[in-house]
Amino acid sequence: MTTVAAYIVVAIVGALAGIGVSEVIRLTFLRKRHARASEEARHLIQGAEREKENLIKEAKLEAKDLLFQARAALEKEQKEKLSDLGQQERRLLQREESLERKAAALEKRDAETQKREQVFARREEELEEKEAVCERAVKEHRHALERVAGMTVEEAKR
Repeated sequence: MTTVAAYIVVAIVGALAGIGVSEVIRLTFLRKRHARASEEARHLIQGAEREKENLIKEAKLEAKDLLFQARAALEKEQKEKLSDLGQQERRLLQREESLERKAAALEKRDAETQKREQVFARREEELEEKEAVCERAVKEHRHALERVAGMTVEEAKR
């Protein structure tokens, strides 16, 4: 019985040793698996961090590009508006100069008209004076003729 008991003890010890070895192998396998999973997770996290950084860089570049485009569009619009304002200013200056020339021409015409009116007024006065002189001369001639003839105009008509 001692041999059977020895076999049983050896079998139990062998079974316990097998269980212990298998447990050690299983724990080693689990540790390796856990280490690989941790390493893989670390790689994934690093990859995600790199991707996050790349996305942030891309977003910043896109934002800078959009800002640059917006600035360029704004500057272009401002240049166009300045150009339009410059053209309008030139047109207004031309109109102003034209109006000033017309106003000067009108003032010149007005001055000439006033001079002519003054000349006409003087001539009219002179003519009225000459007419008055002529009427007096005609009256004097009639009186002289009436005296010389010894009759009045009415008597001569009869």
